[in-house]
Amino acid sequence: MDSGMRGGLYMGLRGRGVGEPWRRQVGALLALLIAMALTGAGHGAGNAAGASACLKYFPGVLGVVFALERNWRALAAFTAAALTGLLIPWS
Repeated sequence: MDSGMRGGLYMGLRGRGVGEPWRRQVGALLALLIAMALTGAGHGAGNAAGASACLKYFPGVLGVVFALERNWRALAAFTAAALTGLLIPWS
């Protein structure tokens, strides 16, 4: 991961740099995670897609994309990250 992506991820998780109302918006973080899922490979892409599916349900389509591309590592990481992220609040 290059320094630009790390900086964007840091700002996305920290919620600073754009203004106070931005903290309640998940759009920028969601866009960053989807971009990481589409440009990454293997476990990294699957983890980013799984995390984005925990924020909103529509990135769950990326799981279908991984299956159609036969990217089994990304699909396994997507499934694990999505299930973990969705089940943690219930524990």
